[in-house]
Amino acid sequence: MKWETILFEVLVGLVGGLVVGGGISMLFIVLGIAPRLVFLSGQKKRTFLVKLPILAGAFLSSIVDMLNLKLPVGRFVLPFIAVFMGIFVGMLASALAEVLDVVYIVASYAGIIKYVYILIFAIIIGKIVGSLIYWLIPGFY
Repeated sequence: MKWETILFEVLVGLVGGLVVGGGISMLFIVLGIAPRLVFLSGQKKRTFLVKLPILAGAFLSSIVDMLNLKLPVGRFVLPFIAVFMGIFVGMLASALAEVLDVVYIVASYAGIIKYVYILIFAIIIGKIVGSLIYWLIPGFY
């Protein structure tokens, strides 16, 4: 391969990464995930400890995906990974739904406004169960 082709591919990859990373960052900023976690945990002095796992997870998952790494963790560790994955996806979906007021609108139309917490728990449990199925049943991942 010529060096011009390699340089072009590297530049396209960097620009694509910057665009996707910028979009994800803006999504997190608009949804207010980190500030909401800081507020709910009461750890205003330790804001860095809330933001660091988000950044580390994004960085490590990018490295694993980019280098096509295979991590032999075994069937014992997969449920823990699935639970954390479900928690993350559930928090992201819940934050998006909260910003768009989806839960309130659905609950008011369905006439279950007094039981809205059941709807929220159903969403969270559904995301966790979906992640467990994804990781534990062969052929889903």
